[in-house]
Amino acid sequence: EMLVEANGCLACHSVDGSDGVGPTWMGLFGKEEALADGGSVVVDEDYLRASIIDPDAQITEGFQAGLMPRTFAESLSAGDIEAIIAFIRSL
Repeated sequence: EMLVEANGCLACHSVDGSDGVGPTWMGLFGKEEALADGGSVVVDEDYLRASIIDPDAQITEGFQAGLMPRTFAESLSAGDIEAIIAFIRSL
């Protein structure tokens, strides 16, 4: 949770189901999400990791590309990313 707060994630992603600039993380893990390109994806560790590293690769339907920083691949360690994924999974 400290990593999420320190990196500003909660400015766009909620943890309580409320609307935000980005998708809520509440109940997200394991859910099938519709994508802006018409496809869909099951939200798992691989999807979350890819979304943190390359946030515009698969945009969730109803949300805008280009808003999430593209710097997390450099600024977060692999362990940091895994900890953030674990936090999202816990919600």
